[in-house]
Amino acid sequence: MQKRIKIHTNGLVQDLPILGDKKRLTQVMSNLMSNASKFTPAEGKISISAGFDSNGEEIRISVSDTGPGIPET
Repeated sequence: MQKRIKIHTNGLVQDLPILGDKKRLTQVMSNLMSNASKFTPAEGKISISAGFDSNGEEIRISVSDTGPGIPET
């Protein structure tokens, strides 16, 4: 079944320098994308953005989708 989900990227550059455990960072991004695609409805949208914080010292990565989200308890 094809869901025809659109993926929108913002601020991503190929040579973004990231210091960290490559295996774990790859696992985190893979899990975020997997969850987003699993819970995004057909014709939905996944947005990925990345960039530096206001000090230019840390990288911020955001993954959001048009899925139902996590209910408040």
